[in-house]
Amino acid sequence: MKIIQQWKQSDSEFIKKKVIEHNMEQIPDELKTSNENVSFILKDEGKKLLVELQELCFGIIYI
Repeated sequence: MKIIQQWKQSDSEFIKKKVIEHNMEQIPDELKTSNENVSFILKDEGKKLLVELQELCFGIIYI
């Protein structure tokens, strides 16, 4: 096994899809609600991307 650093959109989407599928199987049907993707990005002064946090939120309430 070898760990490599790379970015492939298709790999990222596949992993995200499988994690969501697994998590949804763990939640009882009566607790499943709508969901929304949220992303937060941190860039330096030169606009270079430093960090991106992605989250799939469930049970969102807008006030």
